[in-house]
Amino acid sequence: MNYVIRLSDGTNFDEISLGGKAKNLSNLINIGMNVPSGFCLTSEAFLAHCETNGIKKLYEEFLSLESHNPQRIKILAIIRKTMLTSEMNPTFENAIRQAWEKIDLSPIAVRSSCVGEDSYDKSYAGIFSSYLHITTLQGLLQAIRNVWKSVFSEQAIYYRQEDSFPRMAVVIQEMIEGEYSGVLFSQNPISPELNTMVMEGSRESRAIVDGFDPDIRFELSRSEDIENEYSLISPFKSLFKTARNLEGLLGYPIDMEWAIRGDDTYILQVRPLRMEEKDSYSGNMKFCSLDDRASSEKLDLKRHGYEEFWIRFINKKYWIRKKAREIGAHHYAEFFIKFTPEQIVEANENLKAIELDSEYLVLRSPGMKFPQKYYHRNTFIDAMRQIINENPNQSEYLIQVGEFIPVEIAGFSTQLHDGSIYIEYAPGLPSGINTSEFSPSQIIVDRLGTVVHEEMKSFPEIYIFDEAEMEKVKVSNPTNQPCVLDSSLITEIINATLEYSKSLQEPRLEWYFYKNKFYIKDLSMENNPVHFSSNLGLIMSAGFAEGNILLLNETDIDFLDELGENLNVSVISRSEKEDEFTIEEHDHKNHDVINRLSEVSSVIVVATRPSTGFVPFLDNIKGFIFNQGSLLSHLGIVLREKRIPALISKEATQIYRNGEFVSFSSETGITKY
Repeated sequence: MNYVIRLSDGTNFDEISLGGKAKNLSNLINIGMNVPSGFCLTSEAFLAHCETNGIKKLYEEFLSLESHNPQRIKILAIIRKTMLTSEMNPTFENAIRQAWEKIDLSPIAVRSSCVGEDSYDKSYAGIFSSYLHITTLQGLLQAIRNVWKSVFSEQAIYYRQEDSFPRMAVVIQEMIEGEYSGVLFSQNPISPELNTMVMEGSRESRAIVDGFDPDIRFELSRSEDIENEYSLISPFKSLFKTARNLEGLLGYPIDMEWAIRGDDTYILQVRPLRMEEKDSYSGNMKFCSLDDRASSEKLDLKRHGYEEFWIRFINKKYWIRKKAREIGAHHYAEFFIKFTPEQIVEANENLKAIELDSEYLVLRSPGMKFPQKYYHRNTFIDAMRQIINENPNQSEYLIQVGEFIPVEIAGFSTQLHDGSIYIEYAPGLPSGINTSEFSPSQIIVDRLGTVVHEEMKSFPEIYIFDEAEMEKVKVSNPTNQPCVLDSSLITEIINATLEYSKSLQEPRLEWYFYKNKFYIKDLSMENNPVHFSSNLGLIMSAGFAEGNILLLNETDIDFLDELGENLNVSVISRSEKEDEFTIEEHDHKNHDVINRLSEVSSVIVVATRPSTGFVPFLDNIKGFIFNQGSLLSHLGIVLREKRIPALISKEATQIYRNGEFVSFSSETGITKY
């Protein structure tokens, strides 16, 4: 079987083996187009690799689950990790090496070639990964794994919407470092009625895949005599003529990527031009509940900046909300509103008429500059007016609005390895537990509801929603009494945790109570069980670690909280981008805490409490010991996923000294040397 095929020989093979992009390039070579030389790793190699490494079996498990079940997200993450870490078949590797050495290409571009890619029905533009400027064989092999991995991103799965196992070939081509590169549309993609061709180009070869502000732009009438167009230099005239000829040969308008190097003009890619389509509700004011998935997807989420938001976040919420209704729990309302400037009064009246549990709303608009903000329902029209004022050139607007519940009691729950239910909770909003600023009250109950462990806490401060300022604030707790869950509330928490556990591995449920109603807010999924020990302290993440102590104080943790918030570190709804953060653009990138955490290696951090701001530095940290914190905090999820051990031990910052060497485990506790 041929696993590696030269592009110049590709006309002898079908699209099933080569994928859409490689097959198109082979056809261009066959009709005499100047295409960068290269070869294709066939989809048969991809299928064989998936079969050998258990990926096909994992994907079958993925397909067996109900659509939108969050467990699917975990399976895709396991598949992607397996794809990156599994050994490549020596037969493939040798074939790639021989092709690499024979053609002698460097640097190279490595791009996807999925079956159906660059077709008239689907372009898959931007869905799969591409890698440029590869100069080594090992770099090439890793790029191939990354292209294969991108087949199993949530965005790619959502875009395919097929149940069959995917096929992916990979194109390996000479990297053209051109003086100019860009795109040419044989028909105006925005205004086809103008009957023009449009070319945009840049002096940066990377710009083709990165997006760019063009250095040059030409727009010509499709009927114009290109030879007599004196504003065009010769290479650009050639591009327009090539595009016109290819459109005639293919029978449809095209989107053509090109590069110019010296006297040579290269065609990098040609695909059918897909015109921008208006959504199904264009021009009409529309409300769509997020529970009505079919109607929401007709709103052209991509054009309004919501597609990634939908795929990574709301699509999972759809399943959580559906499950909540099935078990009799509540969930805050969420919906899209689409309107034109003339329709804001009508939209506002419709909003007022919706039956909600709360009068407060939160606005999320990722496609605009307008930030997330809280509003009373009666004043929400001001938000719509501000959106229009800040984006005056749009003809219509799409916003996502959520009901905000001013929580009375909030908490988390999960099923422990012995089947009992572990519950953490505190009065007010969950902010203090999320960051481990507050040490929550804890209850462990068996399946029958019998309490087997209980530790009640007082809360001198709590987080509430300030209705006058329309924001979350920390205030003194007027009662400062332990917060008590009565038996009926505990029963609802137990039942919900068990029901979600039937469908998911180790779910961590986030819930709250408001006006005697039990709400499911969100959940995360874990592959590693939560442990509880009252003898050694609380085990946030099991395992063994040893190293020198790095001692951090409360001021350091406050800064890390700010860092985590600025980097938007959130793990309760983790999905495709699993905690890949950068601090390069942060205002305080040279702060002392960042410097200390960036420069160390193999340390045990001892701190007052957990913080999501630790996440960017976890590669440098072997373990954690905290004075207080929540086992189910956001950081706890990441530590269990990454197998980094962590304990909660009272007064740890007073017991241990900076630089001391310690070892600890979830089995034996902490040892100083």
